[in-house]
Amino acid sequence: MPTNSIALRSRRELTLVQRHPRIRVDRRLLRRILRAALADPVFSRPAPEAAPRRGRRAFQVRTPRSGASDSPRARICCELGCFLVGADEITALNGRYLAHAGVTDVIAFDYGPPPGARPGDPWLCGEVFVCLDEAGIQARRYRTTWTSELVRYLLHGLLHLRGYDDVTPGWRRRMKRIEGRLVREMRSKFDFTRLGPASIRATMRGAHRRRDHQAERPTPASTRPGARP
Repeated sequence: MPTNSIALRSRRELTLVQRHPRIRVDRRLLRRILRAALADPVFSRPAPEAAPRRGRRAFQVRTPRSGASDSPRARICCELGCFLVGADEITALNGRYLAHAGVTDVIAFDYGPPPGARPGDPWLCGEVFVCLDEAGIQARRYRTTWTSELVRYLLHGLLHLRGYDDVTPGWRRRMKRIEGRLVREMRSKFDFTRLGPASIRATMRGAHRRRDHQAERPTPASTRPGARP
């Protein structure tokens, strides 16, 4: 097997970037949580009934809630950038890449496997942007913690990058079960309260909400982490 192929198959890059102007998250703990979640078999197999991979696409998603999944074992390879942002930034991304007005909780950009990846190898390549202000708002709405919402949003975005969709009721229910199970399992292993302050106050400057379940738009290469201004 070529050396570069071996290197690709062992690549597990996970970058966490804090871009919220006020709220700070324990990135070391959050990285441990995400790495533990990515070890779950659900990420090492193709999504059942999933639509074909879209390459460089963006998905705006309203995060559903609530558990179960099964699968064979294989180690996931990844090149991931996870960005923790505020309402203003995610509203700008929503308008620029999805042509939607207002704030949302999660936007995921799927870049597909890197050049040289072997067909069939499990890959996650892309960026996930989550809005911490939305996490605070939705935590109050669902009577949970904003840190649980943060973990939920990130897992939801990662499931989209693995090929899961929620465009039909059946796919949406499947995604909710897997997402809910992962959140519960991660909460049983890690103390989510250590991720940040007990409560946060959202800073939303008049951005109205829009609840589109999913949208797609080609994403230029300039949205890769190293190319952002």
